[in-house]
Amino acid sequence: MGIIGLGGIGAVKKTDVIKYKKGSGYQTGKYWTVYANDTSSGISIEVDGSSGWSLDPNDTREEIFRLMSRGKKIATMRFKNVNIDNFAKQMHSISKSEIGSIYDFSPKKYAEVIRLWMDMKKR
Repeated sequence: MGIIGLGGIGAVKKTDVIKYKKGSGYQTGKYWTVYANDTSSGISIEVDGSSGWSLDPNDTREEIFRLMSRGKKIATMRFKNVNIDNFAKQMHSISKSEIGSIYDFSPKKYAEVIRLWMDMKKR
C-alpha cells in the first residue's frame, strides 16, 4: 500500500498558512479571531477553553496584549517595534507556564495571527 494521489489514503495534509484575505475586515480560525475597521482593531488567541490573549480594551494605542483566564488578568505584554517571532514565542511560553495545559497552537501560528492583525490594521 502506498500513497493514493492527493487527499488519498496516506497523503500528507499541508498546514494552512494564516494570512490576510484581500478586502476582509474580519477573519477567524479554530483558535483565533482578528478584525480591523477605520476606528479600531482586535485580536484574540485562545489558549484553552477559558483563557486567551487579546488587546487590552483600555489601551487606545492597541499595544498591550493581556492574557486572561476565567475573568482574571494573568499577564500583559507590550507590542511595539518588536520581533514578531520572538514576541509570539514569549506569548506561547507565558501561556504554557501560567495556564499549564494549552491548545496545540504553535508559536509560529501565534506569529501568523499577529502578522495578520498588523496587515489588517494597515489596510
